[in-house]
Amino acid sequence: MNAARCKCNYLLQSMVIVFYVLVSSCTRGQQASKTSAKKSSPEAPKISNAASQPIPDNYSYSSVGKRDPFRPFYVDQESEAEAHHDKNLSELQNYELDQLRLVAILSGTSQPEAMFEDPQTIGHTVHVGSPIGKNNGRVSKIKKDEVDIIEESRDLSGKKQHTTVTIRLPGDELVLDK
Repeated sequence: MNAARCKCNYLLQSMVIVFYVLVSSCTRGQQASKTSAKKSSPEAPKISNAASQPIPDNYSYSSVGKRDPFRPFYVDQESEAEAHHDKNLSELQNYELDQLRLVAILSGTSQPEAMFEDPQTIGHTVHVGSPIGKNNGRVSKIKKDEVDIIEESRDLSGKKQHTTVTIRLPGDELVLDK
């Protein structure tokens, strides 16, 4: 029985040795591949983490002099021009074009004129180049029976677009030719 026990111990010891050799060779291979990967790739530049820097207790954010990140960029570019423009609005720039009614056209002269009526039934005369409407409209042409107005607007990407609006003189209204 003693001989059988010796064989079992011998067999158990040899299995432990084989297991140890296998495990140690596997871990050496992993270490070798990590070292070769470190040697083959250049060192990445170290980036300082801003979050790891302490924030002073008395810090307060001030937006003075900084643009609002939630406003479109083109609004900031033209805000000054629009601020000056809003101060000197003509009477007709207080109304949308569909609120105005074309009541008369005086054509056949070197500078034709048209008359629009506002919602309060007050008449306003315009000529080519006169501002009209809330969308920065300008009278571009005055014809015998209609007035063309070019309005300026912006699309979703912020590009300016010009739209021509034609307002026709109703059939029962006055047309004066000289």
